[in-house]
Amino acid sequence: MKVPAPSAAAIGFDALREATDLMAGRRSIRRYRPDPVAPALIDELLRAAIDAPSAHNRQPWRFV
Repeated sequence: MKVPAPSAAAIGFDALREATDLMAGRRSIRRYRPDPVAPALIDELLRAAIDAPSAHNRQPWRFV
C-alpha cells in the first residue's frame, strides 16, 4: 500500500518554503574556507545523515 506524501499544509508552508529555497540555492563547492567547524555541528550533521532515507532502506553509507 502506497502512503501519500504529506500536504504542504501538514508540513507547514514556512518549513516547506525554507526547504525548497535551500534545495534551489544549492551549489557545488570547489574551494573550502579554512575556518574550523564546531564538533557539535559535525555531530548534528552526522545524525541527520544517519537518518537519511535510502532505496529499500539499505543505507549503504559508512562514516569514519
